[in-house]
Amino acid sequence: MPDKGNKRSDFLYLNIYKELKNEILRGDYQKGDSFPPERLLKDRFGTTHVTIRNALSLLVEEGYIERYSGKGTIVVYAGTSAAGSVSADKPDKKYASSVRIVLPLIDSSNEEVLDIISRECVSRKIDMSVSLYHENSVLENSLVKKALAGDGALLIYEPSVQGVVTNLNASIAKRVLLLNPSETDSEYTEIHYDLVRGAFDTVLFMNRLGYDDIAFVDWERNYRGEKLLEGYSQGLKSLNISSLSSLRVNGMGLREGGADACRRILNHHPTCRAFLCANDLSAGGVQNYLEGTGLESGKDFTIIGCGNHAFAEVLGLSSMDLNNSRTVQIVRTILTEYSDEGELSLSHYEVKPELVLRKYSLNS
Repeated sequence: MPDKGNKRSDFLYLNIYKELKNEILRGDYQKGDSFPPERLLKDRFGTTHVTIRNALSLLVEEGYIERYSGKGTIVVYAGTSAAGSVSADKPDKKYASSVRIVLPLIDSSNEEVLDIISRECVSRKIDMSVSLYHENSVLENSLVKKALAGDGALLIYEPSVQGVVTNLNASIAKRVLLLNPSETDSEYTEIHYDLVRGAFDTVLFMNRLGYDDIAFVDWERNYRGEKLLEGYSQGLKSLNISSLSSLRVNGMGLREGGADACRRILNHHPTCRAFLCANDLSAGGVQNYLEGTGLESGKDFTIIGCGNHAFAEVLGLSSMDLNNSRTVQIVRTILTEYSDEGELSLSHYEVKPELVLRKYSLNS
């Protein structure tokens, strides 16, 4: 059973999906039986409703269960092949037999979109592999070249700020999907999050709540941190509020880093009660530190993080959500296009983060 203290999903929903699927296949549930509801599965696996929902959605897509209004979840698997299985009545795909993903690391800046891609690959029976370059440019270059060699795989790639995808011929460029490239005019298909605008709007929102001292818990040397800092600075400038270096501290994308950043900010600005964080893990650390000083969540301070929906939901943190519904649509469009055509049309997709307000961390 997963550790209830572990707030990261780490593809937990895939393990839950596999376990529940095996239970159906071995006959623990018969066709027409009621399937356990989300709340019971949530308690059983010690995770969130979001994770359980993701696992159940795969079982629905593969025809093992159906969810009915007023009746709950019903098993529809008859014991031979899954009813409505994704591959049952579709021809073999000519393209997209494999997807190769190259990332700097797996963390809360990319794990949700990675979960989405993983779900789509599972439902479409597409082989998927993930390689990490740990911000090592030599390894990054090697992994990209390896992913593009040979079998015509689709490369989904989150480049470093400098990036290494350059001077590729046109046919190879049409096999590349970039996630959050530092430049938005690249000659590749890309999904770009408008983090600058998201942070700008969040600063203005905090000011409308009555805050002038607005701290920024940074995530240095990270694409998201850079763009959010840009939006934060623009927001303060538009309000004619001075941007003070003592209100900007690196939280390193970690819970412990967020707590330490909060401590350092309060040393210089003891009355600061508004914190914009480049990462929801850091936001959780800020929340822990403030509560440790005797302040009360939802009453004495406002914290807004970014990017990890499941973590923010568990802690009740307000957050800039990366708009998964929009990203799901984009990923499905891209995989369908590559499956049908064997190449991408070099489209640029922009996703604007959505501010999700949760009262537990919002003093309004």
